[in-house]
Amino acid sequence: MPFLQVDAFDRDRIETTRAHASFEVRVASSSRAIADVGDDDERWRMKSRHFIACTRAGKPSYARYGDLHALAPLCAALCALFDSSKACDSDSNGESEGERLKVNASALKRVELDGRALMFKATEHMLYVMTSAIGEQERAMETQLEHFKRAMESLVTNSALEAALRKNSKFDVARALDSRAHAGTFLGTVIRGMSWDTTYVFNTYRSLTMGGGTRKGLTEAIRSSLTFPAAFAGAVFGSDGRIAGYAKPKGNRPLTIAATDMIVMMSHARVMREVAKDTDGGASFERLCLPAFNANGFMHAYVAPLSMDYPDLTVCFLTANADAREQCEGARETLVKKLDENKSLSAVIEASATTVDIASLPPEAFGGFTDAREPLLHFVYNRPVRDQHVSSTFSASLDVKDVKTLTRAYAALYASMTETDATDASAPKSGGQRVRYEHRERFNILSCVGGDFEIYLTLKSTAGVVVAVALCNRLCVHLRLSEPELFLPLAT
Repeated sequence: MPFLQVDAFDRDRIETTRAHASFEVRVASSSRAIADVGDDDERWRMKSRHFIACTRAGKPSYARYGDLHALAPLCAALCALFDSSKACDSDSNGESEGERLKVNASALKRVELDGRALMFKATEHMLYVMTSAIGEQERAMETQLEHFKRAMESLVTNSALEAALRKNSKFDVARALDSRAHAGTFLGTVIRGMSWDTTYVFNTYRSLTMGGGTRKGLTEAIRSSLTFPAAFAGAVFGSDGRIAGYAKPKGNRPLTIAATDMIVMMSHARVMREVAKDTDGGASFERLCLPAFNANGFMHAYVAPLSMDYPDLTVCFLTANADAREQCEGARETLVKKLDENKSLSAVIEASATTVDIASLPPEAFGGFTDAREPLLHFVYNRPVRDQHVSSTFSASLDVKDVKTLTRAYAALYASMTETDATDASAPKSGGQRVRYEHRERFNILSCVGGDFEIYLTLKSTAGVVVAVALCNRLCVHLRLSEPELFLPLAT
């Protein structure tokens, strides 16, 4: 991996823009405070972001805030606006209703009005809408809408969203969602997670840090427990959503679970772990669709604490058999027994309690100089080829507002830095890398995107370019050498 050069940050070439603890995972509430209002209510309008799904006929299916019946006129207007914008595709200016309303005629429609942006994602029979008043970029909003659509599919399948509507335009998607236990909580948790969880920014998942021997022992134990009927996969998650490991039965295809499906599994396990904690030993057995694997069919997901003695670890078994709950419970007991036998259990438990904390990184991660870490507030190391990334704990000097601001900054940088247009000269290149150093009010961000990696460093506002480049080089070397412990191995 080539080093960044300080010369690459020549101020005539670099684009600069002015513009202690990890945060506890919380399952979203059902937003009952404004559940019975419409878009004419000031409380509804004060929300900075909204996510809405409706049929292409304008029938509301889901809204993060507000009452669906009260929002029916709004959904009808949104559908009419989207359809009218299609008629304007031939308009080279892409504008309608004066200069205040700008419609970008593309596959994903974006509308800006009075400081609030609307992004549309349409399928043949459904329309997904996101509104934002916090200056989010188009590609970042597009990514969030894709997560929203995927979450909807995971609850009712694409068959209900598309095929059923094709047969009957009056099919009630909202009722189908209501028939799913905790659907509102699940969708709300996914939407809330987009504000601070880097998983939804980079579309890759996070893993627990553990030694190769422990990881191998965990994988073998999971595979040994997959003896129940029609077993598809088993996975173990930490309480913060990081995955410890997963396995599929021998001979099962595909060999891996797509990153987007793993994120769906993580979100489902996170929600069910919380809502079922006081019932039936914390276990649940619910239908779940994995859209990347099969968007038109359901799996059945068994979610439970690894054991009552180890509640911070969550096991998730997937099966195509709707009657396999008891067998899944037996598989959980087998998993704990196998982990105990191969001496991996204590190491997995220890890994689940360990975070990637800047203060605990070894001196060699900073070139042997422990004081070199002082300007660093947070970092993300993304490896798309592995479908995984590392996100350190946030510095104690960053409050909740800072974390949300930083997450949006990562989303904007990720969108702009990973553009494939070779003619785009907005960011300088060093070797095969794209580099940007961005100044903000409370912190600075260095981002570097190479051929097979991405790294984003958030530093104190007093940190200069030379310090940022030195930190990036040293940290990249350490993280690359540490990948066997940081990431799940590639499937072979």
